[in-house]
Amino acid sequence: MFALEGSGNYIESERALDAVINIFENEKKTLARMAKSSNPVADEGVVPDVDSNDDILRTMAAGVRILVKFLGKGKKAMEMAQKMERDAKAWGVTNEEVLGSVYHTIGIANSLWSMQSSSIPPVSRTDRGIAIEADTRQSIQTAAITAYTTAITYTPHSLPTFFQLALQHAWQRDLEKSIAALSQALHIDKSHIPSIHLLTLVLTALEDYEKALQTCHTIKFDHLSDLSLDESAALMEMQLTYLRIVEVVSGRDLALEVQKGVFKLYHRLFGPVVRAGNTEQGKEAVAKESGSGPQAPPAPVAPSSGPPLSRTRSNLVPDNRDSGVSKHQLSESVDGRLSLQVPLKQPLKHQRSFMRRKPRSHSTDARSISTTSSIETPETRPDSSTSPYPLPPRGSHSRS
Repeated sequence: MFALEGSGNYIESERALDAVINIFENEKKTLARMAKSSNPVADEGVVPDVDSNDDILRTMAAGVRILVKFLGKGKKAMEMAQKMERDAKAWGVTNEEVLGSVYHTIGIANSLWSMQSSSIPPVSRTDRGIAIEADTRQSIQTAAITAYTTAITYTPHSLPTFFQLALQHAWQRDLEKSIAALSQALHIDKSHIPSIHLLTLVLTALEDYEKALQTCHTIKFDHLSDLSLDESAALMEMQLTYLRIVEVVSGRDLALEVQKGVFKLYHRLFGPVVRAGNTEQGKEAVAKESGSGPQAPPAPVAPSSGPPLSRTRSNLVPDNRDSGVSKHQLSESVDGRLSLQVPLKQPLKHQRSFMRRKPRSHSTDARSISTTSSIETPETRPDSSTSPYPLPPRGSHSRS
C-alpha cells in the first residue's frame, strides 16, 4: 500500500488497503477461534504470525489519509475512522502515540465528510456516497474539532493536528481560535510553510494586510533543495498569495516585479519546463536559454530592403514611466532575494478603483487619454522606423 502511494497509484493503493484490512479481520477471527478451541497447537514453540493492534491501527490511519488526501472519499473514510475508534476501545490500546493518530484520523475524516454536500448531482452522489445536508454539516464540523482536541491531549506536540485544528476553525470563520491554534503550530515549528500560509490568509480575512505581508517575509529561502514535493508546492502557493497581497497593497506595477521572482522560484524548485511537442527540441531550447550544451549555428538571415530593426523598448512601456518604486527597492526585489520587501506605508501615486472608472477626457486631436502611463509625448514616443510594433497614426482614435 505504501509503495503504491509513493508511486502515485492511489486506486491500487486503496485496493491494497481493502485487502490488508480483510487480512487483519481474518487474523482476529483465527485468534478468537484458537482461543475457544480445546485442542491446543501440537508444537508449543510455534508463534502465530499476527500483526499487533498498534500496527493495525497505524495502517488503517495511513489508509484513511490516502482516502482523504488523494481520493476524496469522505463516506468510506468516515466508516473506517469509526471502525478504528471502536477497535481502539475494544482492544484496550494505551499507546498515546497510536491514540493520537487514531483521533487525528477521525478529525480529517469528519472534515472531508462535512464538505461533501448533497448539492452535487445525484449521479456523482451515488458514485461517491455523498449525502450530507447543510443542516447536519455544523455537527460534523464540531465532531472534527472534538477529535482534533482529543488527539492533542494524547500528542500535545503534534504539528499536523494543530494545523488541521486551525484549518477547521478557519473554515467555520472562527478566526481567533484559528490564530491561537496556528500560534501553537508555529511554536512547534516556526518554518512550517502551510501554517505560515494559513496565518497569512486569516490575517487577510481580518483585513490586516500589513501583518500579512510581515508574515510572508518570515519565509526563508536558504534550503530549497531540502524541501519535499509537498513542501515545494506549499511554498509556491504561499508565493502566489503573497503576489496577490502585494497587488492589493502596492499596486500592479510592484506586483509585476514580484512575479518575476515567482517564476525564478518555480525554476529553482522544479527545474526548467520542457516545451510540449518534440521533447528533444524542447531540451535543446532549454539548454540554449540556460547557456549550457552545444550551441546551434546561427540561421541564415535573408537580406532586407528596409532599414535594420534595432532592439528598442515597446511603445506600451515608456522609458520615463513612474511606477512609484525606487531603484533601491527594486535592487532588493525578487530577482535577488525572491522575497520583495514591500513598503507598507508608501502611498500610491495612481490609485484606480476596480469598481468605478472615471470618464475619459479627449484631446483636440481625438486621441483618448486614460492614465499617465499611456500618455505619449514626442520624447517618449518611440521611432516607428526602429520599433518592432506598428504605431497608430497621430490623428487616429485609439480605444483601450
